Amino acid sequence: MSAVLTRRGLALAGAAALGTAVAGIPASAAAEPGNNWLDPDAELLSLIERHPVVLAACVQAEDEAERLGGMALGSYPPQPKVLNWLPSDFPRTSYGRGASDPVGDTEDRRYLSRGVEWLRRGKFVAQWTEEAEARRREIVEAHDRWHAECGEVDVRTGYAAAKQAKRAAVLVLREVESEIGETEARTLPGLRAKALWVAAHIVGDTYADEDLGETFARQVARFGEVAT
Repeated sequence: MSAVLTRRGLALAGAAALGTAVAGIPASAAAEPGNNWLDPDAELLSLIERHPVVLAACVQAEDEAERLGGMALGSYPPQPKVLNWLPSDFPRTSYGRGASDPVGDTEDRRYLSRGVEWLRRGKFVAQWTEEAEARRREIVEAHDRWHAECGEVDVRTGYAAAKQAKRAAVLVLREVESEIGETEARTLPGLRAKALWVAAHIVGDTYADEDLGETFARQVARFGEVAT
């Protein structure tokens, strides 16, 4: 069996190995980090300690958004039949595409919205008939009304607020993770704590920044320059 080596795979695997090795430094190799402002790694250790808290909040926000999204989905008004258009509803355009081409699966609101936006903003050629123009307006207006009704359901069920809370939680999580990645350890206990975090983070998070391992490796290489 052959394995395909990617930059991300190599970076994460290398960082995991490096993190595990550095994490093996016994705590007795240096004084344990303190919890006061005199500790050079106080900021780093505080961020590492905060990470599980914001991660748990992010997971909770995602679960709540998923739960309320299911409730909203069951309450959406049915898709208006007027939105089920056919290629024959419109003439071909000068560049060889029919108005139905961008729609894709009309059961998926994302693809439907993409097709409607194409009808809303498209510039059409001379063979575009009055009937086709009337049909275009009918589709766009019906879609906008239906979309607004679905939005009201999102608000009523709490799904709209849950989506905003989820986005906010993800932003906080990524900000904390970025700060941990950028903050260099200045003591052996701090380096050990960060190594443990890096090893756990890049193995357990499929969305981990692929540059995190490389960044940490460079920080380890110049540790002697910043250590206190």
